[in-house]
Amino acid sequence: MGDFGQDDMPPMRTYAYTGGFFTQRRIRRIMELSGHPIRFGLPNSNDCVAVWGNSPRAHRGITVAQKRQASLIYVEDAFIRSLFPARQSATPPKGLLIDRSANHFDASKISDLERILTQDPLDHGGDLQRARDAMARMRSSKISKYSAHGTDMPDTRGGYVLVIDQTRDDAAVLASKGDDALFSEMLYCAQENHPNQRIIIKTHPETRAGKRAGYFTAAHCTTDKISLYSGDASIWDLMENAIAVYTVSSTVGFEAIIAGHRPHVFGNPFYAGWGLTHDAFPVQRRQRRLTAAQLFLGAMIRYPKWYDVYTDQLCEIETILDQTEAELRAYNEDRLGWNAQHIRLWKRHHFRTFFGAYGPVRFRTTSPTQPTMIWANRATSQTQSTRVEDGFIRSRGLGADLIPPLSLVTDKSGIY
Repeated sequence: MGDFGQDDMPPMRTYAYTGGFFTQRRIRRIMELSGHPIRFGLPNSNDCVAVWGNSPRAHRGITVAQKRQASLIYVEDAFIRSLFPARQSATPPKGLLIDRSANHFDASKISDLERILTQDPLDHGGDLQRARDAMARMRSSKISKYSAHGTDMPDTRGGYVLVIDQTRDDAAVLASKGDDALFSEMLYCAQENHPNQRIIIKTHPETRAGKRAGYFTAAHCTTDKISLYSGDASIWDLMENAIAVYTVSSTVGFEAIIAGHRPHVFGNPFYAGWGLTHDAFPVQRRQRRLTAAQLFLGAMIRYPKWYDVYTDQLCEIETILDQTEAELRAYNEDRLGWNAQHIRLWKRHHFRTFFGAYGPVRFRTTSPTQPTMIWANRATSQTQSTRVEDGFIRSRGLGADLIPPLSLVTDKSGIY
């Protein structure tokens, strides 16, 4: 089982100088549950300072820790974060990576994650089966770091090489000494290694949303065999049809291993160096050979602090998969929005609460691109719309008293 409580080491007073540790309740709560309640003030040599990754603001905490001879802990989003990137949506992370040694993406130092992958036996049969089961669920449910996806697939006939772009100056890129030249070299190697194959460059979700620039642009599509893909297809669907995957240090490389690929890696991310990747620049100290299940066990079960928003407790990865599957179902059902017909005025606010998280709910005007729903008792046998009705657990009072329901039921062919 995962570590639900505090770290193996005794808890330490933890200070922070990045606003997110104080303003983002989810982050503050996960830190508290993990034995690191965040506080203001100045640490002493027995305390620690929390810093967020390698962000510009992290250097404030690093400077304070050095001057006060305090320990550092490095905090990052867990490898399953949310449906959308943080810059695209205000949704907080589902878990944190709390490391007392180094950032997991910085191979110049040995992180707690690398110690797990190097020193932990990772051989318990039950734990490895949990890892295999969780990997299968991520593939089948199309769960990734940013799980939201649509159906806009590129042409997959004949296969292709998938090249992964990343956001410019991302900490994981800089830690791997990534720059324009390295990304161009990666693309060149993909062409040289697969001279007769199409190459699809997958843009980062934040680039597609217009939030951050990437390293690749249309200028890199120098032949008709190279294309830049900015659609919303699931990364799992893209990898399923790819004959090879190339990355510098993206988490997609880790997901490619889960998908059964042996990705070509041009940086030094945590998943490189264990015999599961083609490494352009190997990390010489990493000599152990791991299976994909062992890598997953270390990186996704032993290392993160996962948080159950419904029980306000730390939890296992299976709970995170349960919740992400439910979120994906809601997103896929509601992302286009709805034309809602015959919905009484007092119910409309609650309809927007239920169905309007990802697309508009229209009660008066209609959109030809949106599906239609109708209150069940107003539907006829010829109605092609989705029927909606109060759920089986409704409320303490009656709808006649204008008490909103706690649940709703939808049905495409009838109603219960």
